Amino acid sequence: LEAANEALRKAGEGESVTVYLYEIEPNVKKADLEGLLFRDVLSESVTPLTPIPNRTNNIEIAASLINEVIVEPGEVFSFNSYVGPYTEEAGFKLAAAYSDGEVVQELGGGVCQVASALYYCSIYSNLEIVYRTCHLYVPSYIEYGLDATVSYDSVDYRFKNNTGYPIKILASVEGDELHVSFVGTNLSGNYVETETNIVREVPYDTVYVTDESLSEGESYHVTYGFTGYQVDVYRLLYNKDGTLLLRSFENESIYSSRDEVIAVAP
Repeated sequence: LEAANEALRKAGEGESVTVYLYEIEPNVKKADLEGLLFRDVLSESVTPLTPIPNRTNNIEIAASLINEVIVEPGEVFSFNSYVGPYTEEAGFKLAAAYSDGEVVQELGGGVCQVASALYYCSIYSNLEIVYRTCHLYVPSYIEYGLDATVSYDSVDYRFKNNTGYPIKILASVEGDELHVSFVGTNLSGNYVETETNIVREVPYDTVYVTDESLSEGESYHVTYGFTGYQVDVYRLLYNKDGTLLLRSFENESIYSSRDEVIAVAP
């Protein structure tokens, strides 16, 4: 460019100027980049399924809708954009979900397990979390503080691919387990661990109610009790040699307690 500008400056009016072009080989070529794409398993989540057919059906559908989705560098992934709305037409069935602290039957009940697996993988892939909400009560299938709840009309889970390479989501139900993994490119070899601190614990109470239909000595659980927790999670980033590079606050998860209610005979 400098030589071309100098030639133009020296040229007289109407005079032709020849600009010489030089081919410069790039440091990184297309073939090099293609060899790096989806080379590394960045993270993987394996969580157990409860033996409830409708719930498993919903999880299978949600997993199939995000399976092999590619999140480009800088792109924000939205769970509800891919999985919702949770309708009967989409194949979702009624299964247990929480609404205002009560267990209700909702279409798509159980898809939160898929959102939780995505959140888990997002953290362990060292990605940016855009929006996440914990469950009302402690989850049974994943570590406290590493869950994410969703509801199509109100609560989403979103993360951003803040790496320089695309990330592919792999999700499937295998036997009685949900498998979710992120495949991308990790040139540095850095990896993430988490640190979970239980800040506060709120025990539940046991409450007895009378059921006139029961005979003497009979009883049953109306609801099972949940202990409440306040949990702080930290993200620990290590280099490939195991040296701690960064310890950062990840989230505060507050889970409510719920009384154990037992029905007894008069």
